[in-house]
Amino acid sequence: MLSILIPAYNFDVRSLVEGLSKQLEKFKIEGEILVVDDYSKNEWKIINQEVQNLEFVKYEELKNNLGRSKIRNYLAQKAKHENLLFLDCDMKVITPDFLKKYHQNLSSGSVLIGGISYQKEKPESNKILHWKVGKEREVKSATTRQNTPYQSFLSSNFLIPKSIFNKIKFDESLTQYGHEDTLFGLKLKEMKIPILHIDSPIEHTGLETSSTFLIKAEKAIENLSKLHKERKIEPTKLIDTYMKISKLGLNSVVFFILKLFKKSIQNNLKSNNPSLKYFDFYKLFLFMKNMN
Repeated sequence: MLSILIPAYNFDVRSLVEGLSKQLEKFKIEGEILVVDDYSKNEWKIINQEVQNLEFVKYEELKNNLGRSKIRNYLAQKAKHENLLFLDCDMKVITPDFLKKYHQNLSSGSVLIGGISYQKEKPESNKILHWKVGKEREVKSATTRQNTPYQSFLSSNFLIPKSIFNKIKFDESLTQYGHEDTLFGLKLKEMKIPILHIDSPIEHTGLETSSTFLIKAEKAIENLSKLHKERKIEPTKLIDTYMKISKLGLNSVVFFILKLFKKSIQNNLKSNNPSLKYFDFYKLFLFMKNMN
């Protein structure tokens, strides 16, 4: 028995939900698909209301925006089945037996993570940064992800028993974009809850423009610095780098240099050939700025 939970926000979920509905029927899986609109613009609500006509689907519109963490907790509360499959709304089912692979591993008692995929073709030039980061940093096989199971946790495509979810939940103090999944993965690690990575990827179709992607990166770094200050999170690669610079007493020098080249770095990241090394420099600059 499976509850598929999709928080919808300003994105067309029809193709995703239709694909999931067909697979529930094809593989004879007892389940439901809950789509809750988190106060999208009216044009998106009108589009997504069509999913109500699909089998297994329940659709709801909220009268105010809950945010990325709170909406997921709300969906879990509404779910009637024990197994909760969380999917982001800007996804596309590309695996013919996507739900079957999850269903086959329910007896493991583990949190299951299916992985993520991105389109093979290079997108339009103003979306290359997001695509490149996703392709090179997020797309990994189950075997690779299993080597660092908790660090590889992504909230965009995972299944968790409701009994376990209710002990953790998403941290609702994080109201904006970024690192709610990092914190959730850490909680799983602290509670010694096993994670099983499987090869059942879903494609991320909601590529952001480079300008929007950088704005979201800024919000994510704000969350990361907040979690670090509150000692709620283990050091990430970015935090490790920052701490090494701090130990050497080079914070002011490094921050000055990064600030000096900030505009050049941004121009590169918005170009049709962005450097991921420059993206790392930009994130370090933002983190140092938030830690001052």
